[in-house]
Amino acid sequence: MNNESDFATYSLDELQNAYSNMDTNRYPDIAKKIQAEIQLRLTHHDTLDPQLPTKTINSSEYTTPKGNWFKLHWQGSLTLEFSYWLNVFAVGFVLAIISPPLFQSLAESEVSPEVRGLSIIGFYVLITGLSIWQLTGLYRSADQHPKRGGYIGWALLAKFMVLIGICRYCYDMSTTGVPFILASSQLVVGSSDLPPLSLRVMNQGTEVELSGGFDFGASVKLAEVLADNPNIKTIHLNSVGGLIIEAKKLALIVKKNNLVTYSKTECLSACPIVFLAGQEKLLAEEAKLGFHSASFGGVSGSDISELNSELLALFQKAKVPDFFVKKVALINANDMWRPSTDELIRAGIVDKVVDSGNYALSGVSDWRNPTTLDSELQKHELYQSLKKFDHQGYEIIRDSMVVSIKDGTPLNTVTANTNNYLYVERLNYYMQLAGDAEVIQYMQSQVKQMEYLQNEYPEKCAYYTYPDVFDSNIGSDISSLLPSDISNQESLAFNALIKSLNPNNGFVNQEEQTRLITVIVEKIIALDASYSDVLSNPEKYNKEANMLCNVGILLNKEINLLPEVQAGPLLRSFYIIEQ
Repeated sequence: MNNESDFATYSLDELQNAYSNMDTNRYPDIAKKIQAEIQLRLTHHDTLDPQLPTKTINSSEYTTPKGNWFKLHWQGSLTLEFSYWLNVFAVGFVLAIISPPLFQSLAESEVSPEVRGLSIIGFYVLITGLSIWQLTGLYRSADQHPKRGGYIGWALLAKFMVLIGICRYCYDMSTTGVPFILASSQLVVGSSDLPPLSLRVMNQGTEVELSGGFDFGASVKLAEVLADNPNIKTIHLNSVGGLIIEAKKLALIVKKNNLVTYSKTECLSACPIVFLAGQEKLLAEEAKLGFHSASFGGVSGSDISELNSELLALFQKAKVPDFFVKKVALINANDMWRPSTDELIRAGIVDKVVDSGNYALSGVSDWRNPTTLDSELQKHELYQSLKKFDHQGYEIIRDSMVVSIKDGTPLNTVTANTNNYLYVERLNYYMQLAGDAEVIQYMQSQVKQMEYLQNEYPEKCAYYTYPDVFDSNIGSDISSLLPSDISNQESLAFNALIKSLNPNNGFVNQEEQTRLITVIVEKIIALDASYSDVLSNPEKYNKEANMLCNVGILLNKEINLLPEVQAGPLLRSFYIIEQ
C-alpha cells in the first residue's frame, strides 16, 4: 500500500475494508489517499463487484472533493446537507425574494417592449436551467448519501423533495411560465391583442376622445395631440384599458394638463387609472367604469398577488378607499366589476353624473362611416319615415350629423340643429303636403303645448301664434319645459305628417280662406269684444302675453273644430302663405 498507483487495482470493497481496519492515526497520509480513491469510485459509481457486500465509510469522515462548485453539485459530489440547504433552499429563497422587485422595476422602466419581452424570456430560461441543475445535483447527492455513511431516510426524503420540486416547477411553468413566455414573445415581435388607439380632437379643439387600447406609445401620442391643441380641457375616456405602465403615463399627462376626465360609454380595466387623474371626474348618464385585477399572459393578479402590486398602489395613491381597492384585488382578470354610479360617487371615484348632451358626441363606433350612422338612425321610427317619404330631407339630416360627429359637436347642439331643420325649416313643406287628419292632429298637439305653457310661460304660449311679436330666442327652450307625454304627442303627430305626404292634397283658395277665417274670428269676438283689436293688432299686446296666448289658443281650436275637409285644406293654405 506504499504505492499510490496500486490503489486503482483494488475493488471498492477492498478499499473500504482496508480503510476500516487500518490505524488511520498511525498512517494518516495513506488513509487520506485511500479515502480519496473511495470517493473517486463513489463519484463515478464504480461497482466492480456488485455481488460483494458494500461497506460504507463514516459520514463524518467524508471529505468534499476539491474542484468547481457548480460541477461538483451537478455530479452529486457535495454532501446532501450542502446540496439541499445551500444550492436548493437558499438559492431558491433568494430568487423568490428578488424576482418580484426585478419584474416590478422592469415593468416601470422605459425600456422598449422588445427588451422587456427578451428579459422575461431570458429569466425563464435561466430559471429552467437552474432548476435542472439544482434538482439533478440534489438527486445524485441523495443517491450517494448512504454510501458515504449517511442516514438512508434523509436520502429518501431528499429524493421525495426532488419529486416535489419537479411537480412544482411543472405547475409554475404551466400556470405562469408558459403564459408569460408567450406574452413576452408577443412583445418581442410587436404583436398585440389590444384594439388600436384612436385620438380624436372634438368640439372646436376643446375636447379630445381617447378610445381603443393603451398599448406602448399611447402616452406619447396623447402628449403630441395636447401640444398641438392647447385649448383642450376635457378628455373622453371610452377605452377597454391596456398596459398599466401606459395608463400610469397617461394619468401623469392628464394631471399635468389639468384635464377634466369624462366617459360617455365605458372606461374599463386600466382605464380608470387615467380617469382618476382628472381635475374633475365626470360620468355620462349610462356610462360605466369597470375594474378587475391586473394580468399578464392570461395570469390574473387575483391568483398571483405580485401582479396586482402596481395597480393597487396606483389606486391607493389616487386616494381610492381601502375597501374598494381590496375588492378590485379579488376580481379575476377575466371578469369585470362595474360598480353602480352611487358606489362610485360614495368612493370618490366619480365627482358627478352629467348630461352627455352638453359634451362632444363620443363613444360612436366607426364614426367616420356614414353607413354606420345610417344604420343607427334606422332604429328610430321617425328616421325610418323620413328615409321612405322624404329622402331628400333625410339625407340632409344624415350628412349634417356625420359632419357634426366628426367635428365632435355636443349632442344637444346636434339635436337642436336637427329639430330646427325638421320643425322649423322643413315644417312648411310637411304641412303643405300632409293629409287632412294629419295636419289637424299636429295642430292639436300644438294647442296642447300652448295650454300647458299658458299659466307659467304666457310669452312662450303666445309665440306659437304670433312669433313676430316676440324675440326669436324666446322659443329656444320650449322643448325642455314640456312633459314627456305632451312631447310624445307632438312626435307621433309629426311622424304622421311625414307618412301622409302627398302632392295631391289640396288647398282652399283665397276667397274660401277669407270666408272661413271671418266665421272663426266672429265666433271669437262674440266671446270677448276686446279680442277684435288683439286679432287686428297683435303687436300692441306684446306686454300682455296672457291676452295673446288666449286668443291664439281660441283661434287654433276653432280651426280644428271645422269639418276635416275644410280644416285640413285651410291649415295647408296657411303654410303656403307663410312660405
